[in-house]
Amino acid sequence: MTGKDADLIEIDVNDKRTRRVRNDSRPAAVPPAPPTSQRDSLGEQLVRYGTHLAASDLAENTKRAFASDIQILTEYFPEHLSVGSLTLGNLEAYFDWMQKERKAPCNNKTLSRRITSTRSFFGWLIQEGHLQEDPTQGLKRVTADPHVPTILNTGDIKRLNQKASDIFWKGQHPDARPLLLLQLLLQTGMKKKEVTSLRFSDFTFGGRALVHVRSGDGQPAYRDRHLPLSRNFGSILDAYRNQYAADKDDDAPVFDCTARNLEYQLEDLGRQAGPVSCKVGFEVLRWTAAVGDLRVGVDPEALRHKLGLSPVAWRNTRVRLNTLI
Repeated sequence: MTGKDADLIEIDVNDKRTRRVRNDSRPAAVPPAPPTSQRDSLGEQLVRYGTHLAASDLAENTKRAFASDIQILTEYFPEHLSVGSLTLGNLEAYFDWMQKERKAPCNNKTLSRRITSTRSFFGWLIQEGHLQEDPTQGLKRVTADPHVPTILNTGDIKRLNQKASDIFWKGQHPDARPLLLLQLLLQTGMKKKEVTSLRFSDFTFGGRALVHVRSGDGQPAYRDRHLPLSRNFGSILDAYRNQYAADKDDDAPVFDCTARNLEYQLEDLGRQAGPVSCKVGFEVLRWTAAVGDLRVGVDPEALRHKLGLSPVAWRNTRVRLNTLI
C-alpha cells in the first residue's frame, strides 16, 4: 500500500493483535530508545563484569564463586538478550528455575550466594551507567540452611595423634608427614590453601616457634599473620624436611603434592586411627582447632585474627562455634 491516505497495520507486540489505523500523515509517537548500554547483550556485559571482577580486591574464592554463579544466567536467558530488558519478574522466575528445574538444583546456602552474585552484577551495571534501575532490588533474601560444623572429640584427637606418632616413629616405613600435617592444623586452624602455600622460610624458631601465614597477592591484609606453634614442632619439621626436602632451599614449598593428596592422607590417617567420629579433613580440623581455643578461654577477637577472618565473616562463624562449645 502506498500513499498518504492508505491504511496502516498497527501491531501490538504484547498481545499480538492487529488493527487498522488511518494514516493522517502525522508522525507516529515513537518511545525514546533506551541508552545504548542498556541494549548491550547479557553475554557482552557478563564478559565486561568478569574483567571487573578479576581486577577487584575481593578474595580469590569469592571471585571464583561470583564468576561461576553469574554464568548460570546464560543457561536460562539468551546471551543476546539486552540487559535493560530484564525485570524483577524475570529474575524471580530464574531463581525458581534454579532451585526446582535446573539439572543441578542448589540448597538455600548456595542460592543465597548466587542471589548475592547476581546483585553484585546488576549493581556494577548501575554503577557503570549501563542501567538506570536495578531489577534485583525486590528479590527476597534467602536464609542459608543452618549448619552445625563437624568437629573431632577429645578421644578422636588422642587416637589420631597416637597413630600419626606411631607412623612417624614406629612404622615399617617411617613417615613424618601425617604428624606434621595433623599438628599444624590442630595448632593453627589454617585453611587448605594457606597450608599448601607454605614455604620452609615461613617457619621461625627463635624465642618461640612461629609460622608466617601470608595473605597472598590481592588478599586482605588481615589474613597475613604469625601464629605460634608448640616447642616440639621444630623437631617434627626437621624430620619431615630430611625425609622430603633434604636438598631443597628455604624457599621451597613445604608440601610438594596437591591439596587433594593431602586430604587423602588425612582421611587415611583417620581410617588407620580406628573408630573416629567423622571423616578427617582440613575443614574438620580447622573447626576443631577453633572450638578447642574457645574452650580453653582464648579471646574471641584473638581467635578471629588467628583464623584470618574479617569482622563480617567472624559474626557468622562465632554463631556456629557457639553451638559447639
